[in-house]
Amino acid sequence: MSASQTRAREAERGAPRPASAPVLEVRDVTVDFGGVRALSAVSLNVPGSARVGLVGPNGAGKTTLFQVISGFLVPDKGSVILDGRDVTAAAPHVRARLGLARTFQVPERFETMTVAEQLTLAHRIHAERRRMWSDLVSLRGWRPGSPGELERVGEIIELLGLQPFARREVQGLPVGIAKLIEVGCALISRPRVLLLDEPSAGLDTKETMEFARAIDRAAEQEHVAVVLVEHDLDLVLNMAQLVYVLDFGRLIAAGSPEEIRADEAVQAAYLGTASVTVEQAAQ
Repeated sequence: MSASQTRAREAERGAPRPASAPVLEVRDVTVDFGGVRALSAVSLNVPGSARVGLVGPNGAGKTTLFQVISGFLVPDKGSVILDGRDVTAAAPHVRARLGLARTFQVPERFETMTVAEQLTLAHRIHAERRRMWSDLVSLRGWRPGSPGELERVGEIIELLGLQPFARREVQGLPVGIAKLIEVGCALISRPRVLLLDEPSAGLDTKETMEFARAIDRAAEQEHVAVVLVEHDLDLVLNMAQLVYVLDFGRLIAAGSPEEIRADEAVQAAYLGTASVTVEQAAQ
């Protein structure tokens, strides 16, 4: 058996369990759509505060796995463990309360709010929902926030480099800034795991680099694990500490970016041949 085949077999069983329990585990997840098997016994571990990439060619099963982790799809077999709790059948809002946050390919936003107001709304949805509704029903508008709320919103603005935009309305801002705002809204509740769904879509090279730096800061300062589902292979290989590769619903490789770059099975999955390296494919 070749080294590549051995790594693939190990990947199918999941990456080696870290010394400390992972904050997110996917255990032998299988999903069938009619007669089509979208995922076949896929397992992965996400260590706390780690940056983990999930990649694969079109149709590999990335979106299906992302939906299973998010709670929008219940697998036919297998389980999802969040911070030691089995959340396989839990709804998305339950997982959010337990520390799972996510972004979407198309940022969700209120165009006429300022950036600071958008973050304030996200904070109240998580921390002061009753007060948020009382403000709206009484038609008094947004009353001044508590010291804790103001501090938290300020922390997120500074963390993501949004100071120049804090008092500007969201409408008309560049796509890169809109995506950072959505990340800020996801981080405001101090989640344990942040899922990023194709965050580089629509961004140019400069915006992608700025986004990657902001996520690095967030992972380190917020102590949040980041799971990145992304079509930009180069971004994942340069940003993630651990990378999982899917192909036709199966996990074919798991390891460091360096191991993934050199893996023949990954090269074949992306290019149909191992004669060109993954690094060349990402260029």
